[in-house]
Amino acid sequence: MAKEKGVQRGGKLFLLPLVIFLFVFLPSLVFSLSIEEIFDLSFTLTEGGINRMELNSANWFKGITIQVRKKRSDFNQQYELIQQTLISRKKGTLPEFNFLRNLVVRRITEVAPAGTFHIQSSNTPVSQSSRIYTSDGSGTGVTFTLVYGIERPEELAPGDYSVQINLILRPVGGGATVAQITRIFFIEIRIPEEAKEQTEIEFITLSGLSRIYLNSRKEGKKSFDVQVKFNYPPRAGFTLSQILAEPMRSENGLELDPQRINFVVTQAKRGKATNVLTPLGDNKISLYTTDSGSSTDDSIIITYTFGDLSDVKAGRYHGRILYYLQEIGKPEEFKGGLDIELENERIFDLELSSEQERIIGFYNIKPGETPQTKEVIITIKNNTGHRYQVNQDILQELTDAAGNKIPFEYFTMKLEELDTKGSLLIKQKEPVKKGSTLIYTSDAAGSSDKFKIIYELTVPTNLIAGDYTTQVSYSLVEN
Repeated sequence: MAKEKGVQRGGKLFLLPLVIFLFVFLPSLVFSLSIEEIFDLSFTLTEGGINRMELNSANWFKGITIQVRKKRSDFNQQYELIQQTLISRKKGTLPEFNFLRNLVVRRITEVAPAGTFHIQSSNTPVSQSSRIYTSDGSGTGVTFTLVYGIERPEELAPGDYSVQINLILRPVGGGATVAQITRIFFIEIRIPEEAKEQTEIEFITLSGLSRIYLNSRKEGKKSFDVQVKFNYPPRAGFTLSQILAEPMRSENGLELDPQRINFVVTQAKRGKATNVLTPLGDNKISLYTTDSGSSTDDSIIITYTFGDLSDVKAGRYHGRILYYLQEIGKPEEFKGGLDIELENERIFDLELSSEQERIIGFYNIKPGETPQTKEVIITIKNNTGHRYQVNQDILQELTDAAGNKIPFEYFTMKLEELDTKGSLLIKQKEPVKKGSTLIYTSDAAGSSDKFKIIYELTVPTNLIAGDYTTQVSYSLVEN
């Protein structure tokens, strides 16, 4: 009898950890839910179609209705809806970062949402990645419409473009899961070719290219001519102006100061032209003006060039120049545009004050003479944006034709600044060393730089008179 009670007591003791195990395990079943089990993300194109909307001259704006539906009412999870864009060119020359300034989106909402919208009800440029909506704490579903469109299509280069839009729903603050729901649709955009018939004003590149192209190193590419033909000029006086639509940018998003691009207008005999080299700048600037009742030149030439690019990082910089005509007494009119590309080629060079300075020599020296010095000025030109260093390599001691050597203890060097930005590593006089020696490191920006090396020979009293030289070389190494 006593043995049976012992078994019962053992059974009770066994049941307690089992209950605890179930208590701990059951919530983990809830937290293991995937995001797809909690929410559903879907969309419908308002103009029809499965996952592609087309924007063209017939209709530059179209909509998409987006719905987030909550599947589990017993589970609270805040979420956010993200928009990501990826642009590709099917045909055309327009860089993708220029394209986004004209691609806009706005929100249409019929019912006030429980959460917060981050896209406004007015047209806003589409960015490469941005939030659309953040739900309330419980993750209430939402339905709303976005309208995508192209503003000022006349500013864009002709061509066919595709924009992939990724709609991403993901939990806020970790929550149930770190997974996400992604839905994809495409915006197909066609910018039509300009009419071929003769227009009031034509902008013709004399090279035959479809864009203005400048190159910092190639001969013949350091300037570029655009002919402006006045086929049907206004009878009243007018002003032809240009403006850079936005700062020129590289593929990496670096901006080029518009003051680095210059232009001048030539071959104007009747009207008043900007006939001195002038920075392009970022404001609208006059190219050519005629007075009321005066005659107009048949054509003029706009020549584009560039200024000092020594401190501009290497790369291809893209922009677009727009041309406007303001006739006296009438509103200003857009008349055309040209893409502009500046290729600032890589420069990573070291220059010496003289080619002969690769030989350090002290000539016709005699025992007991006063110390003699030689100076070398090193100039580094770099536009890579990377840090670098300069090494000095000395072949051997100062040596005469008979092989007599002067010990390094008598041959010293030090570096001096010349508005130097980097770090000089030998600022105090010290003996020259045989082999390779690090003498300079650039600043963090890898700026172009300049410094001086002063070599000094203290003449030994037991010196054999003569000419003493050694070979020195300097290497520029990118970090």
